[in-house]
Amino acid sequence: DMALTVTTSVYEVKCHKPDIKMNKLVQSGMKIGKDVIGTTVNTLLFAYLGESMILFAYLRMQKQSLGILLNSRLLFQNCIFMIFGALSCVLVIPISTLLMKKLCGGNHDR
Repeated sequence: DMALTVTTSVYEVKCHKPDIKMNKLVQSGMKIGKDVIGTTVNTLLFAYLGESMILFAYLRMQKQSLGILLNSRLLFQNCIFMIFGALSCVLVIPISTLLMKKLCGGNHDR
């Protein structure tokens, strides 16, 4: 989702301003990504936190102690997925921006 947002936005900027310099195009892509990253990461975090709350409720219904809940493998997996999901959303911004620069014909400034 994040890569699609950045790449289509950079493409639209290039279509509407065909004479834009490539470094300005990259700056535009990074700014667009920075503007969108907050909502994307928040959505991921709240989805994983909601899933963890369901896990807590299930394990509490099974009469598990708080120590077992916090040491749960499933909880750890959810935390790892949450961290890697957020990191991948952040890393996809510069990667997709630079790929669009290359696709728009930009190894050099025009």
